[in-house]
Amino acid sequence: MKISLATTALCVLLLPSGAASAQSAVATTNAPAPPQQTGPHILRTFHLHYTDTQADQNEIVTAIRNLSSPQLRVYLVPSRNEIAANGSPEDLKMIEDLLAKLDVPHKLYRLTYTFTESDGGKRIGVSRYAMTLAPGQRMQMKQGSRVPLVTGSVGHDAQPMKQTQYIDVGLNFDSEVEEYGAGIRLKSMVEQSSVAEEKSGMGPEDPVIRQTKVEGVSILTEGKSMSLGELDVVGSTRHMQVDAVIEAVK
Repeated sequence: MKISLATTALCVLLLPSGAASAQSAVATTNAPAPPQQTGPHILRTFHLHYTDTQADQNEIVTAIRNLSSPQLRVYLVPSRNEIAANGSPEDLKMIEDLLAKLDVPHKLYRLTYTFTESDGGKRIGVSRYAMTLAPGQRMQMKQGSRVPLVTGSVGHDAQPMKQTQYIDVGLNFDSEVEEYGAGIRLKSMVEQSSVAEEKSGMGPEDPVIRQTKVEGVSILTEGKSMSLGELDVVGSTRHMQVDAVIEAVK
């Protein structure tokens, strides 16, 4: 059955006024809402005073993007330790409040290593070494001497030139701390080396180097000492223990 255009128009005209209003309301409801105007956009830069690593800076920028309106444009300028933002006054105020909570001074810790040496069960020496570092910061410390070691010779005459390489002997510390729940996570490497009295048998210029090394990851409780390792010195009755304690710097 065919329906002419005139018949269709007549049916539309005969619809009750309430039905026409309902159709108009539905059409209005389904229409996309116009974008809200939040005021003029302003360009502003924010300097990061205490956040110096790019990983921490990226975390702050991510937090700003997740908490701000979609209209905000924000960029990190790591070479200048600054954040550039273009947005409404409300967004810029939110960035200012957020940086006041996130861009704060790092907490500092004082890490102390203690070496305790004993011989036959009797304590013969205690030495302590301390350093100050922030969470996420790697700290290295060395104390000792450089010992020459002959590695070869050049020339075939009666007096060939000797090739010498220097090695470090003494104490070597490599430490990194992170806040871990209620404790402090310590990643450390402690190495102690010295020149032994006996010779290697290869010649008077080839010394024997004694080495003690403790490496690992420990969870420290602030203010409480923890043993990182104990060992007996081979060929003697000597014993060595390495402890660590960490405290917050006031």
